Amino acid sequence: MTDYKTMPILVVDDDEADVFLVKDELEAAGFGNVHDTRRGSEALALLGLSDTASPPRVDLDGPDTSFSLVVLDVMLPDIDGFEICRQIKQRISPFFPVIMLTGLDAVEDHITGIEAGADDFISKPFQPEQLLAKITLLLSRSQQAGVPGDPAAMTHLARPYAGQRVGEYTITKLLGWSGTSLIYRAEHDNGDGFVIKLLAEHTAADEETHKRFEREMRIMKELNHPNLIQIYDHGTYRDCPFYVMEYMAGKDLRWLIHEGQVPGATILAVAKGLAEVLKYVHDNAVVHRDIKLDNVYLGPDNVVKLGDFGIALTSGDTRLTRSNTTLGTPFYIAPEQFLGTEITLAVDIYSYGATMYHLLAGEPPFTGDNAMAVLHRHLHDIAQRPSERRPGVPEVWDELLVDQCLAKEPHGRPAHMGVVLDRLAAFAADPAHHIIDQA
Repeated sequence: MTDYKTMPILVVDDDEADVFLVKDELEAAGFGNVHDTRRGSEALALLGLSDTASPPRVDLDGPDTSFSLVVLDVMLPDIDGFEICRQIKQRISPFFPVIMLTGLDAVEDHITGIEAGADDFISKPFQPEQLLAKITLLLSRSQQAGVPGDPAAMTHLARPYAGQRVGEYTITKLLGWSGTSLIYRAEHDNGDGFVIKLLAEHTAADEETHKRFEREMRIMKELNHPNLIQIYDHGTYRDCPFYVMEYMAGKDLRWLIHEGQVPGATILAVAKGLAEVLKYVHDNAVVHRDIKLDNVYLGPDNVVKLGDFGIALTSGDTRLTRSNTTLGTPFYIAPEQFLGTEITLAVDIYSYGATMYHLLAGEPPFTGDNAMAVLHRHLHDIAQRPSERRPGVPEVWDELLVDQCLAKEPHGRPAHMGVVLDRLAAFAADPAHHIIDQA
């Protein structure tokens, strides 16, 4: 096994003093293959992840620059560290170790970092012993997991660029990544705009991943509801499957939170729209399993759209999940989903409660320094009531979200989404139950 102190480490930070301290501590401890860069675009180029036709040229001295770990500042002058972390996790390997440098007690940084896939955090000013311990642990784990030594070999070889053709569509913009897939803005030959989701070439050969993508496409094609993102077409690009869906002019709910406190009327509209579409999905024997802010879109006139059925299950489906793997997002996942016990419609009701809680209170019901800490709190803690976090929230919202939807046991939650819709209708009809926006 390779000596972990010879494994190449990349430090990405625009603060000269921080870079010096990190490198100095590592080199003093015997790490002999430490490199650094100041810009996110340069980091992506070094990792083989640049999407530009002519990525920035960055030359590093040293015997090996196929990096094994990245220490990444959350704030960079061109691309933020969270986006770089997402790209590393989604395009190289979910097991590629990333440590993020954050401000002291920066809760929001930790929330965003965990969702981006960060393995650990170091708060500034950092303790050298903590830095060395975390890097040593993650490098040891990555060796055991068998992370590929050459990240460039894992990039999307079948990745189309703007102006290229995918079936009857012309790519206009790369929008982002979703697990093992790429998301594009595209234009049909007739001029209509769409979104294309393409399975990445390096994962298309994996039977489990390929089956999950095909199942996602099948589920979305069979469902038809005004609050669902619709599929219009599908095909293959260089043997990689893709499907074409409607383009949403609005934003996902996470962007809504970043813009400030969400108005009470919008909260009620989202709660109702999301509950309605989940009732329809459940009535068709589908469990979404990944309800979260990022998968819910809000268009003009507060129209809600649910998307991303990448890990959904239908009645009779076999779970396409590797052993010891939890699917879902830590901030919204139901306890039984984490424990690997029976998956029922109740997991979506729990995630619905966690998502609406986040939208209402401005923070998820449970936070922590890492994913395991968050999951532990889902199992054992009771969430602070939203009315205690946001003045003007009636107690009936506390009861619906915390006491009912976020109940630890599935049988303690509403029996189905119709019950939730009935509660929301009562809220809308009674002014005493309306959320009062504070100046």
